[in-house]
Amino acid sequence: MNKGLLVVAVLLLFQFAFIGYMSKLVDKYELALKEQTRAKNVIAHIQKLRHFGENAAVDLARYKHSNGDSAYIKMYEMEERNIPSEVQKLKYEVRDRPKDLARVNRIEKCLFDAKAVMGQYRQELQDGSSFGEVAALLRLARIGMIFQPEIDALLEPYQSSEKDIFEETEKQRNSLYNTIFLGLAINIGFSAICVIAYVYHLRNRAQVIVENTQRVDRKETLLPIVFKFDSRDEIHIIDVAVHRMNARLKELDRKKEEIEQMKQEFVSMISHDLRSPLTSLQFTLGLLADGTYGDINETGQDRVGAAEKSIVRLIGLINNLLDLEKMESGMMTLKKSEITASELFDEVLASMTGFAEEKKIKLEVVPSDTVINADIERLAQVVVNLVSNAIKFSPEGSRVKLIAEDVNSSFLKVSVIDHGRGVPKEFQQTIFERFKQVKDSDGKPKKGTGLGLAIAKAIVELHGGAIGLESKEGEGSTFWFTVEKSAVPALRSQDV
Repeated sequence: MNKGLLVVAVLLLFQFAFIGYMSKLVDKYELALKEQTRAKNVIAHIQKLRHFGENAAVDLARYKHSNGDSAYIKMYEMEERNIPSEVQKLKYEVRDRPKDLARVNRIEKCLFDAKAVMGQYRQELQDGSSFGEVAALLRLARIGMIFQPEIDALLEPYQSSEKDIFEETEKQRNSLYNTIFLGLAINIGFSAICVIAYVYHLRNRAQVIVENTQRVDRKETLLPIVFKFDSRDEIHIIDVAVHRMNARLKELDRKKEEIEQMKQEFVSMISHDLRSPLTSLQFTLGLLADGTYGDINETGQDRVGAAEKSIVRLIGLINNLLDLEKMESGMMTLKKSEITASELFDEVLASMTGFAEEKKIKLEVVPSDTVINADIERLAQVVVNLVSNAIKFSPEGSRVKLIAEDVNSSFLKVSVIDHGRGVPKEFQQTIFERFKQVKDSDGKPKKGTGLGLAIAKAIVELHGGAIGLESKEGEGSTFWFTVEKSAVPALRSQDV
C-alpha cells in the first residue's frame, strides 16, 4: 500500500539522518581518541629517549670509575642500540606535523653527534688520555645545550594538551553515548507512533470491508465506496471488488429465482402434462394387450408389450424426478417407524434375490438386531438401489455382502460390498449427482436413468445421515450410508 510505503520511507529517512549524525560524532570521537593516543605515545617515546641517553652516560661514568669493567660497556651499547628505533617511532607519530618532525630530525642529529662523541669519550677512557676526555665532555655539554631545548620544545605542547585532549575525548564519548540513547528513544517512539497511526488507519478502512462483507451475507445495502485518488490502493481495490461481487450476487439471485420459477413450471408440466397422459396411455395399452379392443396378432402383442414397458420406464423416470425435486426442496415428509437392520435386509432380499440369481451372484447378509428410526419404504429403496448396482457391476459367481455395524451410540452404518471392477477415480466425486453413470468396459454407460444414487443420497440426507463410496479399480466397491438409531432397545427379534 502506498501509505505503508510512505510510512516506511519516512522511517528510513529518519534512520539515514540519524546514522549520518552518528557518523559525524563517531568521526569526532575517533579523532579526539587519536590525538589522545598520539600525545601519550609522543611523551612516552621522548621519555624513553631521555632514559636511554641518561643511562648511556651513567654507564660510561661507571665504566670510568670501575677501572674498565666491561659489563658497563655492554650496558652502554644496549642503551645505544635502543635509541634509533625510538627515534623512528617518534617520527612516525609526528609524521603529519612538519614543525614537530623538524624538531625530531634535529633531536636525531644531536643524538647522532652525541653517539659519535660518546664513542670518542669511550676511546679516550680506554687510552687513559685526560685531555681527550675533557674535550669530549665539553663537546657533549654543547650538544646537550642544543638537545635539551629541542626535547623540551617538542614535549611541552603534548604535555599541556594531554589533559585537554583527554577531556575532549571524554566529552565526545559522552556525547556519542547520549546521542545513541536519545536517538534510540526517539526512533522507537517515532516508529511506534507511525505504526500505530498507520494500523489505526488500516483498521478503520478494513472495518468498512468487513462490514460490507457481512452486509453481503445479510443481503443488505453496502456502505458507499470511499473515493481514493490513487487507483493502486489495495483496500480501495478490495472495497470496489466487494461492491462488484455484491452486484453480481444480486444478479445471480435474480437469475436463480427465475430458474427456480422455470423449474417449478417444468415440474408442474411434467406432473400434469406428461405423467397423466402417459398413465392414460399405459392403461389403454394394457386394455389393448388384454384384447378388450379386439384380438391382435403375435407381432402386435410384442409391439404393445414393448411400448407398455417403455411407458412404465418413462413414468418411473418422471416419478423419480418429481420425488427428487420434493426431497431437495424439503417438501417430502418421511413416515418414520422402528425396524431392525435385519428386517430391512429381509425386505431387500425379497425383491433382489431373483435378480441376483439371474446374474449368478450370491447375496450375503451379516444380521443385526440394531433398531433404526426411519421411513422403511424409502430406506429400503436406498438399499435396493445400492444392491442392484452392486449386482450389475459384479462378475458372475462373485458375492455381494450387506453389513450393518454401529458407528457410535447414535448412528448405524449400512455397507454394500461387491467385488466388481470398481468405480474409476474420475467418477467417484460425481457419482451421486443427477444423471451421472459409470461407463461399462466398452465405454458406454449401463442402462438406467442415472438418478438412483442421487435419490439415494437425498433420502439418506433427509434421514440426517451421510452416504459415501470407497472403491479401488479392479478390486470392487463399498457403498455405505449412515442412519439414526432408535431409542427403542434392540429386543424386537426376541419379543416376536
